[in-house]
Amino acid sequence: MEPNLTNTGTALAAALEGVTRPGPRTLFVIGCPRSGTTWMQLLLSQNTRVATAPETQIFSYYLDRFRRQWREEHEGHASEHQGGAGLSRLLTPEDFRNLCRTVASSVLDRILERNPDAAVIVEKSPRHALLADWIEELFPEACFLHVVRDPRDVAASMFAAGASWAQWAPRGAVQAGRLWKDHIEGARRVRNGGGRYREIRYESLRADPAGELGGVLEWLDLPAVAADIEAAVEACKLSRLQTAADGDRLPLPGRESPRGFFRRGDVGGWRDELTPSSIRVLEEICGDLMAGLGYERTTASSRGARTRIRAHDFIQRVRGGVDWRLDRLAKRI
Repeated sequence: MEPNLTNTGTALAAALEGVTRPGPRTLFVIGCPRSGTTWMQLLLSQNTRVATAPETQIFSYYLDRFRRQWREEHEGHASEHQGGAGLSRLLTPEDFRNLCRTVASSVLDRILERNPDAAVIVEKSPRHALLADWIEELFPEACFLHVVRDPRDVAASMFAAGASWAQWAPRGAVQAGRLWKDHIEGARRVRNGGGRYREIRYESLRADPAGELGGVLEWLDLPAVAADIEAAVEACKLSRLQTAADGDRLPLPGRESPRGFFRRGDVGGWRDELTPSSIRVLEEICGDLMAGLGYERTTASSRGARTRIRAHDFIQRVRGGVDWRLDRLAKRI
């Protein structure tokens, strides 16, 4: 069954009016960072009917801050002490949604400019998983491709990235486990969208990239020619991406990824990379979701893991309290 996807190649005036015109479909590729979303995007980028670009983070880095301010004006201290100061004095909630939709549509239009003949616009920003329900609210016909990977392999990849190029990456098992869990739960909030949500396992993609890519292309109603799929898989082989030197062009429009971005991509590599303590903590936090996704635990629930999690939370609370008091003190100086 052909998915009902959103139209995005529209003029900004039409977006402001909430008018949808015939145009390319939109696909959001989401998932926890270090789960294979970039590889999936690279594979899709080889199709001539796809327009894509490096991560825009339009919702997670930009519009979500806009939305938080809007909520503060309606629900936070600003609503109590400033009488609804800000845009809330001028815009209705629907006006505000249309404004956010307009900004996002302008970004999608820019992606389309890279390939004006594209039938599908692919936007890949893993952190958009945390905002999938809001994205669906703004673009109710959008499709979501959710790439899922074993949280232990995700954590191992995060730790390696954090040691070299990724300042954002968690260094501890508690933060890594919660990051994975939050992204999985966020992405799955839109899985009842009537054929507009598809979940793909990294492990399956690794085992049979051609078969999985072909299935996604058919789901998107894009050409799924076997020879083209094999060529795409060859162009995006992890072994090729892993050895790409600085300055080499990757099969994706835009700047090169940092050295070390593409690792071995092993399935189960966490067994050699994670400490037993980190494994216990990850499985304690992610255990229920892991079971539902078919990832088997290797440890039983343990008091030691729970103690480590509580210690982490206590330190975070103390840190937050100290920062708050120092901030108040600084304002009085």
